[in-house]
Amino acid sequence: MSKAYTWDQIRGQVRSFRAATQANLSPQALATVKDFYLDDSRQSLTFLANQRSSESCLSRNMMLYQLTLRHHVTTHSKDCRTASTSKEHAYLHRLSRLPHIPWNPIITEYIDPCDHSPTPNRHPIQGITSFEYIHDKAMFVFTGAIYVSQRGETPESLPFKPSNSVNTSRPCCNSPESPQNSPTDDILNLTSPKQVGHKSANQPIRADPKLGGFDGNFIAFIRDNDIWVTDLEGKETQLTFCSLNAKHASMSCGVAEYVMQEEFRRFTGYYWGPCDENINQILYLETSEDNVDIIMITTPCTPMNMYPTDSGPFHYPRAGRPNASSVMHIVTFDSQAKKVVRKRLWDTSIETLFPWTEYIVRFGWLPDMKSVWAQLLSRDQKKTEVVRIPISLFLSPQEYELQKISSTQSRAQIEVLWEETTDVWINISDAYYFLDSSDPNSTQFIWSSEKSGYRHLYLVTKNIDEPKPSVTQLTDGEWCVIDKPLFVDESRRLVYFMAKKDGPLESHLYVTCYAHDLPVPATRLTELGFSHNVTVFPSSGIFVDCFSSLECHQVIILCYLSFETFNGLPVVSNDNTVRLTSLPTMKKNPEHTFTCHFSKSHIPAFSLEPFPAMEMPKGIMFDFLSHDGIKLYGCLYKPFHYTAGTSFRTVLHVYGGPKSQMVTNDFRFPRLLRYLMSVYFGFAVVIIDGRGSCDRGLAFEAGIKNHLGSVELRDQIDGLNHLVNTKFGAEPTADGSTISVIDISRIAITGWSYGGYLSLMGLAKYSDIFKLAIAGAPVTQWELYDSAYTERYIGLPSENPSAYDLGSILNKVERFPDCENRLLIAHGLIDENVHFRHTESLVSLLVKFNKPHYLQVYPTEKHGLRHASVNEHFETLMFYWLMNYL
Repeated sequence: MSKAYTWDQIRGQVRSFRAATQANLSPQALATVKDFYLDDSRQSLTFLANQRSSESCLSRNMMLYQLTLRHHVTTHSKDCRTASTSKEHAYLHRLSRLPHIPWNPIITEYIDPCDHSPTPNRHPIQGITSFEYIHDKAMFVFTGAIYVSQRGETPESLPFKPSNSVNTSRPCCNSPESPQNSPTDDILNLTSPKQVGHKSANQPIRADPKLGGFDGNFIAFIRDNDIWVTDLEGKETQLTFCSLNAKHASMSCGVAEYVMQEEFRRFTGYYWGPCDENINQILYLETSEDNVDIIMITTPCTPMNMYPTDSGPFHYPRAGRPNASSVMHIVTFDSQAKKVVRKRLWDTSIETLFPWTEYIVRFGWLPDMKSVWAQLLSRDQKKTEVVRIPISLFLSPQEYELQKISSTQSRAQIEVLWEETTDVWINISDAYYFLDSSDPNSTQFIWSSEKSGYRHLYLVTKNIDEPKPSVTQLTDGEWCVIDKPLFVDESRRLVYFMAKKDGPLESHLYVTCYAHDLPVPATRLTELGFSHNVTVFPSSGIFVDCFSSLECHQVIILCYLSFETFNGLPVVSNDNTVRLTSLPTMKKNPEHTFTCHFSKSHIPAFSLEPFPAMEMPKGIMFDFLSHDGIKLYGCLYKPFHYTAGTSFRTVLHVYGGPKSQMVTNDFRFPRLLRYLMSVYFGFAVVIIDGRGSCDRGLAFEAGIKNHLGSVELRDQIDGLNHLVNTKFGAEPTADGSTISVIDISRIAITGWSYGGYLSLMGLAKYSDIFKLAIAGAPVTQWELYDSAYTERYIGLPSENPSAYDLGSILNKVERFPDCENRLLIAHGLIDENVHFRHTESLVSLLVKFNKPHYLQVYPTEKHGLRHASVNEHFETLMFYWLMNYL
């Protein structure tokens, strides 16, 4: 067929659309605002937000902003820019009359401590990625740079200074052997290693920095897979020595390995513990990846590097292959970081007492600071236990030797606080909170679990002299508490949590009381009609509410709670609510507008005539029953120039994998952008959440168990058929007839990662339904993917080979269409998540079976497309295919 549109035409429209979007949406709609910190004493709220490079443009870099709560500046008059929005929603209308607190960046420059001039030069800070306060000490981080200051003062860049030698006990690491044979002992036969120094010009990286120590006088960080500390003058001390272990070259201390970060969302491997004037403590995991498979990822060619090389060994545990192993340690050091002692568990180690443990997914210090805790998980992820470990059980090699000689054993023991098993899988969550306890023999905490079929909260009390804990269920019902941290007001015994109690499409803040033997019905504190992301400051009775909807970009308000209620649960004091942002508005900028016009044949024909106002297309939510009676949700975007009586080519944007939810009532701009671009190119867009997606209960999610690539696609097709059969969203013609918005004969399926996998599976299994597939970074064979993710859903390859065969793309290659222009595959060459080998294996078989396909490789890209030029290229390629071949 002759091509209707050239590459240049498509690229021009992609650029026009992006320019129009940026020009017509306010910076607030595109901004990220996060990490709120409330200072009660100063009545100030500090947070990170995108730096504004101009009045209408945002930088990718974040800056630190602050606003004062004591004086609500600005007017109570109506925000005139929200007049049209106010008619659509009374809540926004009411908010438009609230006071608006302005905020400004508070950290924009720093001082070089090496500049000893009477008036040191101030240098601009390019951005801030994280910040931390302890008392009056402050730490700010931007990429590899760290800045420190007294609160309220201009920060200084943290220097690097050589230091004197220190005394230390001999290192010990993860070996059940005697200390004389410890692997780390083989590398250092020292009793006084020196603190290492480098010139500041060649300062090595300080990763994962954390402010800590007594009065915030130290910063711990990771360098070369070891834990270091520096004082606030830049003098560094190395605390662990895994990186020097020649016999165990894959050891690390305080570092979360790949699977722990990617699949369990634990991004650190160490935590500061209790500190006083004389002693500082850090709890950390020592991790060995000696048995983990190594992947070599090639460095791409560039104009500056014409000879690609391997980027070095990258440990990646595939399904069924060995994982990393971790052992818990504590390192202590004095106020000068001169006496360093490393301690570990010996005869009472986790691997000895809980041999089924494969992963330490969560760990930390308990509030009494005399014990630590850990959540253990089995390899099949069907068993978990939470344990308490007294710190008296951690011993240095010398202490362990003395204990053996004296034949005395500590009376302390590891205690099981919570245990749970399931025949599905256990989803690891951050919805937990350990409570302060005045009883040293009792541990009390709030834990979330899906043991009832839905994630709910439980109050757990475990007395040391009782074999089982006392458990009180705090929430119940056929709805889910969301996997978000809990906020607890211990003085009032209130727990604030995010949940979807009022429906699966919106996230809300709720509160309940844990002081009673029976559950207290939770009270919702946020407004229906929006999805909310909330940070609560329980002791202050304040929360920050960031909310949005499909039609409303993010709005941020500050809410005050009133506790004068009959049931003891707080309510929002509407009279005290203030806005931190303006309300939604759509700018009109005729210099950055475009449109598409439809010819009589309904094929879009581009026009460069400016469109008078760029309106945000509105998604229409719908629900339907699957072929076997399960209620599912979807969203339909009609083409920008929709006309009644016409069916349109349709793009099914799919992810479909677990731990995700695509259909929600919120404003997710990066994802929304591609939906809107499809709409403006004249396509209908459909998004459907089938079984396997989250926040619908464990049974709903478990529909994909042992059936990856099957149930999810059937649910997508049921949704498409529902739209066709019900003619959902269609408007009547002049004669009263209606025709389906989507053209079932011209459906494209597209997605990235798991969505790319389903796009391939859809074209292979249902080529009669999907005319073409655009698959990005697809999994093609589950044996090649990581262990924790794959085994959670389909078990071990050796134990469940049929599930791996069922879910494999590679054994379905013969079923791909034989006609051209139906299969487009895109993949980043240095993808660290779904390795390029997945696509290599697929393409090899496509060639073997002489199947037509188009492969687009992006040599500089990882799992996501990071560079603007690459995104533009992929969008141009995507719509070139859709416009010409669908």
